[in-house]
Amino acid sequence: ALEYLKTSVRKLGDNELYLVGHSKGGNMAMSSALDAPEYIFKKIQRVVNFDGPGFRYEQFDSKKYQKLKKKLVNYIPSGSIVGTLLENNNYSVVKSNALAWNQHYPETWEMYGEYFVNSKLSQLSSELHERTTINVRHLNKKKIHDSFETLIAQISKEHKEDLKFSLEELYNLYKNLKQMDPEVGENFEIVIDALLKSAKEIKPKILKKKNK
Repeated sequence: ALEYLKTSVRKLGDNELYLVGHSKGGNMAMSSALDAPEYIFKKIQRVVNFDGPGFRYEQFDSKKYQKLKKKLVNYIPSGSIVGTLLENNNYSVVKSNALAWNQHYPETWEMYGEYFVNSKLSQLSSELHERTTINVRHLNKKKIHDSFETLIAQISKEHKEDLKFSLEELYNLYKNLKQMDPEVGENFEIVIDALLKSAKEIKPKILKKKNK
């Protein structure tokens, strides 16, 4: 991401930069700004992260992040599963018209004119944030990297119809959680519980529409 940013600046020569990304792309936008040379960082006007995960504690607690925070805007849906992973803050919570996992997709986020409709972070998302911050600080870098890569790979699949997505991807995620380090994997069990509950909520709504 940093090399892409440097190459883009060389080619475009813009004096004002806006770095934007969704999901893992949001994290890459933040990461490239965090490590950008000073001459590039000065050109960055805003870094916008749409439901992308945060950083490890060492990065989050650094002086570089304190500088970045002044330019950073985070948007997450009320039921966020991705954007609440790891260390981050100053969220603007957006209302979504989807359920559970499907809230991750920005096309489900509600707007009034050119503004997002505000909402509150769900209890599930708040708990997930806590489980992936305080509870993993003692783990080494490789364990955290491998585990979160596994999780993000499953979350970032191409968008599918609600019920099919929830049930099929739930099974794949469950299999991959078994491959994680046990210390990390147990912290993601709350995600499985949330998706099971969501599938129960989605099915009656789909059946009701078919009956009409």
